[in-house]
Amino acid sequence: MTELVDLPNLGKFVAAQLKQAGIGSPEELRRLGSVQAAVRLAETAIDVCSSKLSALEGVVRAIRWHAIPVEERAALRAELEARRG
Repeated sequence: MTELVDLPNLGKFVAAQLKQAGIGSPEELRRLGSVQAAVRLAETAIDVCSSKLSALEGVVRAIRWHAIPVEERAALRAELEARRG
């Protein structure tokens, strides 16, 4: 089974933050989606910058986050901000 730390876009630090927020596996991260995972991180008082949100989306899409078009990254950020109020 693949661990969070083994995924492209994530390192040890973000993998630990995800676990702290109750997201313990790549499957759970993909099921939640990047925005909901970011909401969970924020609820755990973990800062979610645009790069981290894009990295999470890259995991969900199974691509490097740099390949996500800028407009789509901006839309993800807007969705996150709307959910956080």
